[in-house]
Amino acid sequence: MKNTALQLARQIVNDNKSFIEGNIAEYMIEEIYSNDNNFYQYLTDEEIEEMNDNVQKTHELGEEVFAMLKENFNYDISEFEY
Repeated sequence: MKNTALQLARQIVNDNKSFIEGNIAEYMIEEIYSNDNNFYQYLTDEEIEEMNDNVQKTHELGEEVFAMLKENFNYDISEFEY
């Protein structure tokens, strides 16, 4: 993942906090599922290149992004401070 992935996620939450209800991680993951390849923004160019035609690598990297979001944003939007 990009070194700035956590910072990017915090900015996305901050920009969208008026639309988020409840758990932030759940909202972010739902946004990834509803937008094709949205999790690519958290990855380095090298990781994106590794995913080309590699379903297993795509799944692994997607799970890493989900884990990062759950680890850092598994709380209610009312508790978010930027």
